[in-house]
Amino acid sequence: MFKLFIQKNMNFKDRKKYVENNPYFTKENCPFCIINEEEKKLFIYETKYWKIIYNKYPYYSKKHLMAIPKRHIKYVTDLNDKEIIDFKNIELYMKKFFDSEKNYYSFIRQSLWWRSVEHLHYHYLPWHISFEWENWINILKIKNK
Repeated sequence: MFKLFIQKNMNFKDRKKYVENNPYFTKENCPFCIINEEEKKLFIYETKYWKIIYNKYPYYSKKHLMAIPKRHIKYVTDLNDKEIIDFKNIELYMKKFFDSEKNYYSFIRQSLWWRSVEHLHYHYLPWHISFEWENWINILKIKNK
């Protein structure tokens, strides 16, 4: 049912260079709406209303995925009922995709602040070792000295 893979020919980019060199993307120049051949390689799953892609500029893992509504919208409150119901299929896919990981998490920003693209998108990332409680305890010990 689900196609789970990481393409070997994907061309991931440097996140820092991306932030430094790219403008804010609006509907007119939206990288999620205007798809070229290179971006098509990032697509791994889609439903009627959503698509899942690898983040071309991942934060710390090549397993950094994004769920993106096919319709260009800015906020969760702009989703219609069909898109919200269909989102369950995205969550089921992510659960299967990250099954071999210890854990994973997702996030969105509900404001436009600090977004690079105004098009609504959810980030999904594998749990990182630095998030483990033991590491936070050590960080707190160092900070409190």
